[in-house]
Amino acid sequence: MTAPPAARTPARTPAGTTTAAVPPRALVIGFGNPLRGDDGAGLRLARQLRKGALGPLPPSVAVREQQQLTPELAEALSHWRSVLFLDACWAPPASAPVLEPIRPALAAARSHHLDPAALLALSDSLFGRAPEGWLLRLPAHRCGHGTAFSAGLRRRWPDAQRLLGRWLADHA
Repeated sequence: MTAPPAARTPARTPAGTTTAAVPPRALVIGFGNPLRGDDGAGLRLARQLRKGALGPLPPSVAVREQQQLTPELAEALSHWRSVLFLDACWAPPASAPVLEPIRPALAAARSHHLDPAALLALSDSLFGRAPEGWLLRLPAHRCGHGTAFSAGLRRRWPDAQRLLGRWLADHA
């Protein structure tokens, strides 16, 4: 499970004062199948963030990469203030990525995976709290076998990176 990192201990500055600890705040979860074209977009964007390809990762943010959202993640979610899910979603041609808030909502039971709203609801139900939830919908056009993204998703990739950066600025 990814529980928030412990707050950093205060650091000494050259003047002898201490800086405040950095509290854990935000979790980013990218999910999808990396071997099914556009379906792997959430994973790839999370990996870019984790590896610093989009700039330095704020110390109050953690990143997870999952092939699917499972009930076991509910406990980890209960520790965070905010969570952003990165997922590829079927979209018409020329669709842009969409960043939207999501609320906990139970869905039809599935044995091994959940959607983001159901995972938030499970966290709240089992552990007494759910973080503020957000979903970055990445426009998917082709999810066949392979790792290449569709031309439509590649064209909109910079838009997705900007939306992710904006969310981090507001929640980290």
